Amino acid sequence: MAAQNQNSVYQIQGGTLPWEAKTYVKRSIDDELFEFAKKTHTDNRVCSILAPRQMGKSSLMVRTAQFLRDEGIICVEINLQGLGGVNSSNVFWYSILDEICKKIDKVWGLDSQENHVLVKLKAYWKNQDNSSSGKRFCDFIKEEILAKIDSHLVVFLDEIQCLINWNLQNDFLGVIKSLSSEVNNEILRKLNFVILGVAKPSEILTNKEVAFNTGVPLEMEPLTGDCQELWDGVKEITTEPKEIIQLILKWTGGQPFLTQLICHLVVSQGQKDDAISWEEHIDKIVDNEILQKWRTLDFQFHLKGIEIFFLRTTNSSNETLLKAISNYEKISKDGFIDFEETKNSHWDLLILGLVIKKATVPETLVVNNPIYKKIFDSQMKPY
Repeated sequence: MAAQNQNSVYQIQGGTLPWEAKTYVKRSIDDELFEFAKKTHTDNRVCSILAPRQMGKSSLMVRTAQFLRDEGIICVEINLQGLGGVNSSNVFWYSILDEICKKIDKVWGLDSQENHVLVKLKAYWKNQDNSSSGKRFCDFIKEEILAKIDSHLVVFLDEIQCLINWNLQNDFLGVIKSLSSEVNNEILRKLNFVILGVAKPSEILTNKEVAFNTGVPLEMEPLTGDCQELWDGVKEITTEPKEIIQLILKWTGGQPFLTQLICHLVVSQGQKDDAISWEEHIDKIVDNEILQKWRTLDFQFHLKGIEIFFLRTTNSSNETLLKAISNYEKISKDGFIDFEETKNSHWDLLILGLVIKKATVPETLVVNNPIYKKIFDSQMKPY
């Protein structure tokens, strides 16, 4: 697709948008996360944002952290994938503290290395090796960090699905629960956690003895409304940017990556033929550049990732995955199914991004957008 080689203001390479990116579209979750993170909590010191790939989780984290810093709050953003091969609870908790200490040292700007929190951590961790790593984490963050800072500390943990791969999710939640249970500890009121990633709630917590009642789930909704942040790019080719963006949203259902991608494609194509409408023009671009080429072009592995789920599931004997396929067939045929919170097969489709949850009564699941529906029909056969 030659158009992808042309410059535009839109983000088509995937990854995190810079916090000041002009094409970042604000959603209600922006305010919800900001308010949670800056607030002092007696308990419930962790909120979770579990959503499909390329929904803007990391971009949301980066922007929120910047706005919190503007309020004088210390923020530590940790991408768990960047920790490398974590094979034990000891390595995990030390690595998290290591990242926090580096940030604190930078914020404090200490001249003497012997006063660096990171130096204290190394000595402390070695001297307390008879205690569990989770307890060492709790004690150190309370005694050496929270007790010595005036502001809040917000720790963002991105790519939380890594915990599942490392089989450390129950250990993590057990420690978070222990911190949240100290409701009368004034020091701990300075600490908030935000976890983000591509995972089902049932995957984050598999130990029935650890109740995940200390978290506040926040949901990432699709892009809606006028999306004026996207107008500047299309102003290059039209005096009616609102109309163009709304036509694009009809195709993408507000899925952030697909929306940025089609915006880019439309701008790269330039002016339309006067003989056709903008709707016809955009329909043609979507058909030519996405529906017909999705297998041969990368698109940041967006559509092919969904196809892999289908291929893996149809060859699986896993009853939950097979039920997910059955659910999707019914959604595609009937338009919706009622959402049930406790059904993993419903969460499989949600976390894949193939369907979205509608706030009806009762809540329902519907196909996310026409692009997905055209590519993955009710029989799960490729378009």
